[in-house]
Amino acid sequence: MNSLYTDESKILVSAQASSRARFAALGEVLMCLVAANAIIVALRLAGLTPELFGVTGDAQIDARTGLVDGLFVILKFAAMLAIGLTILQKVHGVKPAAVGFSFSGHSLPSLLLRGLVLGSVATLPWLVLMSANSVFGFGEGVAGWQRIADAPLNADFILFALAAMVLIPPIMEESAFRGYVRGRLQLAYGPVGAALLTAIVFVFAHGHLYGADAVLVGTQASFLFASFVLAFDTYRSGSIIPAVVAHALMNLPIDRDATGMFAALAIALVVIIAARRAIGDGYRQLGEDWKTTPRKGNLLIFALTAAVLMIATMLYLPAAVLLIVFSVAGTVLSLRRPRKNGPDQPVEH
Repeated sequence: MNSLYTDESKILVSAQASSRARFAALGEVLMCLVAANAIIVALRLAGLTPELFGVTGDAQIDARTGLVDGLFVILKFAAMLAIGLTILQKVHGVKPAAVGFSFSGHSLPSLLLRGLVLGSVATLPWLVLMSANSVFGFGEGVAGWQRIADAPLNADFILFALAAMVLIPPIMEESAFRGYVRGRLQLAYGPVGAALLTAIVFVFAHGHLYGADAVLVGTQASFLFASFVLAFDTYRSGSIIPAVVAHALMNLPIDRDATGMFAALAIALVVIIAARRAIGDGYRQLGEDWKTTPRKGNLLIFALTAAVLMIATMLYLPAAVLLIVFSVAGTVLSLRRPRKNGPDQPVEH
């Protein structure tokens, strides 16, 4: 097939990438995820555990716990990025700048402002869910959420929040998922397909949200939406910075009572209304890019398969089993023989 690849700021994607290329892209991403987790397991077996730093199994809301949590997040995603970005550049000729590790011609203030709008849009479904739950009480959610909300506002809590919630996880997770994963998948699936698959992989990587609780199921769905929005915007802006800002805003500790949730919801709505024209432009581009997305039927089936598997998590099946089934479903779809519609034509996105 013709060249798929890049200069420092753009990715060329094939309109009809081969089944082998699709399988390779998905397999490569999953391999990097598994390898990163395997490295963390190896480090723990070698004695590098939270207990080594004085953090016990009972999670505490303090600076030490936050810093240790942040350290393990850095180790995990640094390993994933080291493997993934090396393969991306050495094997595929794609530089990190082409998958979002740059300003992409924008000023920093404009990217930060874009992140504010992006965070408001991405977090809206979750804010609606949690606001409704604060009134009707139909679910418990993650136990740690309430513990964080109830923690006293002091220096320990601020350091914990910065290290474990607002700074390190957004930077590392956005670099890994909206940077590497999205960029690698875009080579084979196009920008919309890559955003959709990135969202699915991202939700599966958050095993602490698995459960039958209504709030957890709703949170999975809202995270799927948020991840898609962040991934597609990273493609549009050419930088992961707005996604990092949006993720940090989404991770801000907010009181789960009605006052806190409705206040956050009101702020998000004000930002969305103020930026409605820019948001509308993004929606229209999404529609245009979806028209050129290769093999839309396969992508929809793939997304439906993933949605069914997410619902299956309510049965508390092990995450490893779900990942295997998910991978097999993706492999089967990716290996299907493409229709012969003529030679591949690279399309610039």
